[in-house]
Amino acid sequence: MLVFILFQLACALYAENLDIKPLSNNELFSTFNFTMQQAISPIPPIEYSIFPRSLGEILQSTMTSELHIRFGHGVWDSDSWGALPQNGLITGGSGVEIWAFISAADQQHALRQWNQLVNQLSGYFCASMGFADETVVTFPSMQAMAPRGGNMNTILMRASLPAEPVCTENLTPFLKLLPCRNKAGLSTMLSGNRVFASKWQTMSVDVFPFEEELRLEQIVSLVSDVKRNFTDPLPYPELETDLDCDSYRGDGACFPVKKSEVAFNLTTIFGYFERDLCILGDAKIKVDLPVGWTVNNDTKYESILDETIPELEFVSNGKASFDNLPPPFIVDRSFSGYGMQNGGVRVVITNNRPYPINVRYLESWPHFVKLFMHTLSLGGNGTIVNKTYLPSLNKNSAFLELELEIVDSIVLEFEFEKSLLLLEEYPPDANHGFEISPALTILKDGDYVYEDRTPSMLLPLPVPDFSMPYNVVILTSTVMGLAFGTIYNLLVRDVVPLSQVPVHSENLLQKVLKKIK
Repeated sequence: MLVFILFQLACALYAENLDIKPLSNNELFSTFNFTMQQAISPIPPIEYSIFPRSLGEILQSTMTSELHIRFGHGVWDSDSWGALPQNGLITGGSGVEIWAFISAADQQHALRQWNQLVNQLSGYFCASMGFADETVVTFPSMQAMAPRGGNMNTILMRASLPAEPVCTENLTPFLKLLPCRNKAGLSTMLSGNRVFASKWQTMSVDVFPFEEELRLEQIVSLVSDVKRNFTDPLPYPELETDLDCDSYRGDGACFPVKKSEVAFNLTTIFGYFERDLCILGDAKIKVDLPVGWTVNNDTKYESILDETIPELEFVSNGKASFDNLPPPFIVDRSFSGYGMQNGGVRVVITNNRPYPINVRYLESWPHFVKLFMHTLSLGGNGTIVNKTYLPSLNKNSAFLELELEIVDSIVLEFEFEKSLLLLEEYPPDANHGFEISPALTILKDGDYVYEDRTPSMLLPLPVPDFSMPYNVVILTSTVMGLAFGTIYNLLVRDVVPLSQVPVHSENLLQKVLKKIK
């Protein structure tokens, strides 16, 4: 059952969409989509309209034809929520992920352009993208991640920062790219305390050429816990008269009935927001209701308003049926082995389709993890069609890309060895472990494309005793202090025999009178 609420405005260069879909366990999935288009002038300079000039100039100066950025936190529960929204094309892994298509003569020239790009974007989005330098960047194949604009004469570069925290500091510059910012329109619903209190959240920024125009798509997707938003944060015991018991125990203990009925509105989920729409574009709200849900007490509710966002009232009878399509495949990645020197990785990919599928599996590993590709083994019902492995050189990341044909499920396993780092390379929280970037799995079946990213993994490394450098510094300082004092006394002080010291015959009274005079 689809409920459409349309807002008709004049301009077609900018559009806002909000998709709402209730999930099981009183959870709500919401997607905010903001789209802008800018005509590309064949003769520079480009005359910008509502497209952000600052972002366009960054792309021009770095010769970047396409830019894709993902901010994310949380884990998508495919067992309860089904396949990823928009086939995973708008979702990212934990932290920050960025990839771009850069026009350059070779990879060395592209790396210089890349470093300039990520350093400018670092201040632009208030994120540590400057750490996505040549040590973490990888070069996937065009067969795995093709450009959306179709320009194949570029160099694809991708980097991931799984330890980067995502917070309101990233949401604020994200909203400033919009023509009305967060002062009017659907963007006023995106308050930081509600967005980042969700179970799962992702933000995406995509800039790519589209039909002789430059297109900017900004998407925010989140899964909210409905009851958590309108429940008092302080727990209070219920009165005995308000309890609805399913059964009683012998001592009179009550087993309450689990109520699944729920009623809420947009303000309950997103907090207070402005009702005025952005006058620079079109706005649309689409609600996908399962059986058992109603909007404003009418399953056929449909309203067209001109200037304001309506207050939608959702009601569930507690007997809703959800039809969530499962993902085409499921990827599970984990560590194997034990000890602080050696280890291994185990990857299980399960095919949920009744016929064989062909996927590409990509992952990168930091330089302090030495992979042993000769230990790569494949189990289950499938084959490795093609393999690309670039080892770590000059402290850059090792990159592995596999093309796999999977009948039902396969198991990939390989071993690695951990390395000791230099003292200055350890972070302040070295005992916490090191984040390993999520692995990316891509399925292409004709025009159908599905992407899935595994959660990041925490790898403990052998950590030296950091108290020893402190002890060495203290001991060295003590020795240097004693040696310096002794040498200084020998060089500066005059050493004479005691017999040559002049004798003063003045008594104490004479000395005092001399001082007074």
